[in-house]
Amino acid sequence: MITVAVVAAAISKLVLIPLLPGCTQAQICGLTGDGKTVLGYQTGLQKNVAFIWDAKAGSKELGELSWNMWRAGMPSTEYDSTGNLVDRVGIKPGDVRWARIVAFMNTPKADLKPFKTPWLFGSSADGKVCVGNGNSKDGPEGFLWTKAGGAVGIGDLPGGFFYSQVLGLSPEGNWAVGCSKSYDGLTAAVWNKARGLVALRFKDQDKGFSRALCCSSGAKLIGGEAETARGTEAIVWQPGQDGSFVRSLQGSAVPAGWTLLSVDCVSDAGAAIAGEARNQEGKTRVWIANIVSRQ
Repeated sequence: MITVAVVAAAISKLVLIPLLPGCTQAQICGLTGDGKTVLGYQTGLQKNVAFIWDAKAGSKELGELSWNMWRAGMPSTEYDSTGNLVDRVGIKPGDVRWARIVAFMNTPKADLKPFKTPWLFGSSADGKVCVGNGNSKDGPEGFLWTKAGGAVGIGDLPGGFFYSQVLGLSPEGNWAVGCSKSYDGLTAAVWNKARGLVALRFKDQDKGFSRALCCSSGAKLIGGEAETARGTEAIVWQPGQDGSFVRSLQGSAVPAGWTLLSVDCVSDAGAAIAGEARNQEGKTRVWIANIVSRQ
């Protein structure tokens, strides 16, 4: 059980990151640990470029991306402040390449039994814990891998058929987030070794699915997406509380005509969150918000 004081998250500033010239769509792929630098890619009719952004320098193109590159894995936060990939799993630099701004990770030589067709997509900050998904004897299941302990499945929630998926990992590697099938359908969930897999709830849970996508250190702030009668929206969870939609947080000030779709990245200390937004014309932008706590 998490034993922390219950406080409410609030937003001190929310920014829609401007599109680069010639671009109409944007997606986020990374947020540095200090929560100040965003990485992603932007596209247009004749353009497909990686970009990096911070509040002081604004957006900068990192280079053209090939339309034919395969996007492998999940959005990665393994970048430094200049947009370079950080080698945190002990693999050779040649084994990592840009693939629409997402890092393709060749699976380390590791015993991933009993999982069949497993794949890894990320790791803890020190590279000692890798995270991935595969098929166990019970069905699709997310897992964590360490050299000492091998692959350990996260299990699944009660209700529905057996299914779980890991979508994010805390920097220290103790907490995994994702989703699982439950009595409420596809449900956001958080896992650690002591507690096992626990559902993350929110109001209007019966309206649709939810997924947890990212996690700060110690799981003090978890980000994701949830579907209600309004559609899919960005949501955050804090220990001991139901999820809160970002639009409803004090100070959110979402620009008129825009919907915050997801929280895809959380900074290590939970001081910033970032995700994607869409307007009424179907255009997408990346957003970032500074988080403060209210007693």
